[in-house]
Formats: sequence, C-alpha cells, structure tokens
Amino acid sequence: MKALLQQIETGFYFKSPGQWTASTREAYDFKSSLNARSYCVRCKMPGLQIRLKFEEDKYDIVLPTEYPITNEEFKRPRINI
Repeated sequence: MKALLQQIETGFYFKSPGQWTASTREAYDFKSSLNARSYCVRCKMPGLQIRLKFEEDKYDIVLPTEYPITNEEFKRPRINI
C-alpha cells in the first residue's frame, strides 16, 4: 500500500514540492495517511485528498485532508471509580 496526496480538481499526485504527476508510480509515498495529512497541514496545502493506493484499484481508499483535529479528540474520557 502507498499513501499518496492527490489534487482533488486535477487528479494529479504529489511528486515533490512544486511537482505533480499523473502516475501513481512516480508519486511520493508518505507511507501512512498520518504522514500525508501532517504534510498538508504543515505546508498549508488545500484541495487535496489522501489516496491509500493498493495493487488493485478496487481496494483504494480516499480520505479527506481538510477536517479539524483538536487536542480534545485525543483526550481519553475520565472514568470515575
């Protein structure tokens, strides 16, 4: 599996800063969706989605990159005993 950044409008994949490609083979593999999303946030890159690319296209998964993440989401609920 590859974790790729894809422009929603054009369908092109991130290759390197300022370079995009139509080829999934030439695209940069972020290795995980978390790495890909972190790069989007750090570089302030809108209009992208994450494509988890598998050998067979029918197994590909597309994830949004533009949704808020707050510290609250990572806090565990308190359990009072």
